[in-house]
Amino acid sequence: MTEWLTHISNLLSVLSAAGLLGGGVWMYRRENRRIKQAEAAKAEADLNTLAAHEWKEIAEHREQKLVAAHARNNEQTERITALFDTIGQWRDRCDEKDTRIHELELKLMSVEIRLCNRRGCADREPQSGF
Repeated sequence: MTEWLTHISNLLSVLSAAGLLGGGVWMYRRENRRIKQAEAAKAEADLNTLAAHEWKEIAEHREQKLVAAHARNNEQTERITALFDTIGQWRDRCDEKDTRIHELELKLMSVEIRLCNRRGCADREPQSGF
């Protein structure tokens, strides 16, 4: 009977050792799964941080482009305004000249200019107008 008890004891020992090993394997897999999940979460967070950083750079780059475009637009507006001022000055000068020419033409028409049809003629037949 002691022999049977020894066998049972040995069997229980083997089973308990197998149970401990199985429990250890189960705990190892559970910890391994937690570690993998933590690594995956960290990698995802790193990717999100990287993506946010890249989007921020893109937004800053676009903002710089907009600022530069506004500066160019302001410069062009100033140049156009200066050109319109110059055109206005030239138009005023031309209007003054045209007015002066018109005044002289009216003055010339109002004055009788006597011209002779024959040169050196003693009778001089005056001619009015041009």
